[in-house]
Amino acid sequence: MEFFKWVSAIQAGFAVTQGGVTLEQRYICFGIAGGVMLLCLILGGIALQTMAKKQNVKNAWLGYLPFANTYFAGKIAGEASFFGQRMKRVGLYAMLAEIVYAGLKVLHIVIIILLSPYLIPIKQDAGVTYRYEGVPDTLNWALTAETPVYALSYIFQIVQFVFFFVLFVALFRKYYARGPFLMTFLCAFLPLRAFVLFAVRNNAPVDFNSYMRRRAEEYVRQQQQYGNMGGQGGYNPPNGNYNPPNGGYNPPPSDDPFSEFGGSGNAGNSSSSGGSAGSSGGNDDPFSEFGGSGGNN
Repeated sequence: MEFFKWVSAIQAGFAVTQGGVTLEQRYICFGIAGGVMLLCLILGGIALQTMAKKQNVKNAWLGYLPFANTYFAGKIAGEASFFGQRMKRVGLYAMLAEIVYAGLKVLHIVIIILLSPYLIPIKQDAGVTYRYEGVPDTLNWALTAETPVYALSYIFQIVQFVFFFVLFVALFRKYYARGPFLMTFLCAFLPLRAFVLFAVRNNAPVDFNSYMRRRAEEYVRQQQQYGNMGGQGGYNPPNGNYNPPNGGYNPPPSDDPFSEFGGSGNAGNSSSSGGSAGSSGGNDDPFSEFGGSGGNN
């Protein structure tokens, strides 16, 4: 859920500028993050509603609700793939993981707030450490539950990331086939889902496999055009072909380079009719000009 990411980002700002975060400043962070989250719900809802109209998906109002907007994004994305396995309900799984993570995160925040008055800083040579002192018996449950709740929230955050990754890869293969993994990173790992969806909401949905096939065909076509570049202003060897896809340069069937000396080419055949008639091997006598055995003299 983006709310906690915005809280963490704002708290980091307070920690850098103020040297720490007090309990009052935590409440301020929650308020600012709540306002940003409301904006995200509106923008994300508009984006999902626009996408739903293009695919005739009903119940677009779900896109305006937290958690439900994740499920609705899964309906728009359609069937997803996870390590070669097809997933038809990835939106549902992502929503359930998000709900569990959010519940554990809220519980951990409540525990931190309840125990914060008893958190005492202790100065050491290596720096400052913190520990709880004077915790009443009524809050022993919170002291005991803090570590396991934090660990579970961290585990379900990873589970949520996995399902979000699968979900948004499938979604952006439809609505941003040029770079689905970049958009997935912005939505699954950063709290920018609403802004990214709003930016691509007007794109027409495409079939990703057909899109990649067209890209491959276009690439092959460009390579073929490059291979025939000789006729379009590039290198054009005389009477030859430059054809890289078929093995490189194909030399032309040129005349005998020694035809002027009476070789086996056509020029040699026209030099002496007697040599042509008297040659049993089909080649002119290279010494005919000296009256050799191949002549009629």
